[in-house]
Amino acid sequence: HGAKHGWDQLALVCDLAEMIRARQDLEWAGITKPAERNGKRRMLEAAIELVRELTGVEIPAAGAPDGAAARLVGELKSGLVGGLGAQEGGSGRKRWLAWRMMERCRDRLRYAADLALVPTGIECEMLKLPRPFYFVYSVLRLGRMLKKLLRRSVVRRES
Repeated sequence: HGAKHGWDQLALVCDLAEMIRARQDLEWAGITKPAERNGKRRMLEAAIELVRELTGVEIPAAGAPDGAAARLVGELKSGLVGGLGAQEGGSGRKRWLAWRMMERCRDRLRYAADLALVPTGIECEMLKLPRPFYFVYSVLRLGRMLKKLLRRSVVRRES
């Protein structure tokens, strides 16, 4: 959950730390093996290391994070401690962090497809459609995302 929000709130770290403190009997193999199998190992390692470094909670079964997770933790930690959080830079920064926490190409492709095609409340508010035409929301979402990308590329070129 913290990864989804770009670990933008210290409360997310503290909540996880308190859950770990309260559940010293957690079977970490039952957590780490499925995370690895599902391509979420880096996400889990970053969360554990963030908790370790910011709260001092020790997780005996957890090893050191890999290089990519360690770099992410450094970036997340400096943002939180410096008061910036992932809110600085908005949702684009959160998406970039989420992208970098993913290990497998297929997970990144699924994430990109979801961002491009899964409608949000914005699309549903723009146009009220009867249920048989809900597929149009995905088309509307894709159009909005392409418009955003084009607008950003034009602004960058002009800068």
